[in-house]
This record gives sequence, structure tokens and C-alpha cells, in this order.
Amino acid sequence: MVNFVPLGEGNQPAGEKQFAVVDPDTGNFRVDGVDGKGIPPGKYRIEVYQYDPFPQKDKLNGAFGEGKSQIIREITSDEEINLDVSKPTG
Repeated sequence: MVNFVPLGEGNQPAGEKQFAVVDPDTGNFRVDGVDGKGIPPGKYRIEVYQYDPFPQKDKLNGAFGEGKSQIIREITSDEEINLDVSKPTG
């Protein structure tokens, strides 16, 4: 699961989360946004969860979950975003 949290001043949450649609086989994802046209440009904290279905447990132990993720990206347009949880700030 991949979520985009819009950030405001001081990197504080400033709006509703945008949920990505993730292909479980490839890990590729897209964020349709509320109007189906993607998310607006801006700064986002990206939350990443990898769930083991039985039992339902985040294999990343919440390290990239709500309020903890260090993955912050400035989104400027319809661009490809590569996430590497081994290098969350780079």
C-alpha cells in the first residue's frame, strides 16, 4: 500500500491522503487523485506498507507508516516516482 500525504508548513499534514493503486505483482503504482486526474503538485510524505496477508502484518514494521515515513517528495507534474525504502531520503 502506498499513500501520499500533502504537506504544508513545517512538513505538517495539510489535507487528505491520496491513495495509490498498487500492482501486487510488479510494485508499480498510480495515484488517480479525487478527480481521476492524478494528485496536484506539491510536497508529499509518502507512506509505504507491505502487508503479509496471513497474519495481516506490515513487513516493514510501520517504519514508513503514518507520521514516521521519511520519504518526502516534491511532485511537480505527471512524473514517474521511484521509491527505494533502503534510501528513503534520497
